[in-house]
Amino acid sequence: MKIRNPSDFGAGLLITGISLAFLVTGQSLPQGTLSEMGPGWFPRHVALLALLAGIALVVRSLARSGHPLPRFRIRPLLAVAAAVFAFAVCINRFGFVIAAPLTLLIASLAVTDTRMRVRLLIALMVSLIAAAIFIGALGLSIPLWPGQ
Repeated sequence: MKIRNPSDFGAGLLITGISLAFLVTGQSLPQGTLSEMGPGWFPRHVALLALLAGIALVVRSLARSGHPLPRFRIRPLLAVAAAVFAFAVCINRFGFVIAAPLTLLIASLAVTDTRMRVRLLIALMVSLIAAAIFIGALGLSIPLWPGQ
């Protein structure tokens, strides 16, 4: 058997592996029944559906031609990981007003073809919209300003 679609094959393996990890780690949760679901029922069935999708992708990659895997780039991976870390460190100390735009600016380092002015504008607009949704509309108890 020859892998004719490396992108689907890689995605299928990734989804299958994550699904199996969820199934193994969620074994200790009570499943319950369909009429009285336990805390493990929904995650288990979602993982089973994802497992089937992953297996289907692997099988499809053997039958259909497709695109090769793109070249691995470390910069986007590091930028997104650093952004998540920065948000986790900054949110309680500096509040959402500083943490959100900082996070978006760090994540924007994943791409190189955008001007800094555009990055700043996007970071500010997305932060304002997110604050309006999560803090204003949903009433989540996220500190808005430093020291709150």
